[in-house]
Amino acid sequence: MEPLQHRFAYVGADLQDLYGVRPTSIVGAGRLQNGYFSGGTVRSLVDRLSARPDGLLVSAETAHDFVLQPGDKVRLRLTDVLTGQLRTVPFRFEGVVKEFPTAPKDRFLVANASYIARTTGSDAPGTLLVDTGAPASARPPRRRSEFWARAPASQTCPRRRRWSAPA
Repeated sequence: MEPLQHRFAYVGADLQDLYGVRPTSIVGAGRLQNGYFSGGTVRSLVDRLSARPDGLLVSAETAHDFVLQPGDKVRLRLTDVLTGQLRTVPFRFEGVVKEFPTAPKDRFLVANASYIARTTGSDAPGTLLVDTGAPASARPPRRRSEFWARAPASQTCPRRRRWSAPA
């Protein structure tokens, strides 16, 4: 099980999904592939996030629209959990991510979870990647209900989806 922070960030006037990851474990847990990234291998780009806490991977559309080059500063507006206000947080563009688990197809951002936590005041995950080791069709529904019964609700995920096991 791999926690992902899920936040929303403004890039200019554009609201995008922001995913906070743990660089040391996301590659294996998310089963990330080189084809999901541009400008380096999955390992090299995620290692950049590990080496630079303010590192940022952006979707191809965002990189194109904002004419980003590796090393460029990107200022995102994120919600400060304590004040509820948007605050500008500086990041450094490290590369392009074309696909990412749970992300929309077009515009999204991936950054270091510890940096997002430090700059927003919350380390609460909004999504969990779970590998059951079985295809979805073979999973017993009971596992979902057992999982959600133990999963903590958080301020970023106030309405947790409840599943009920068949009788």
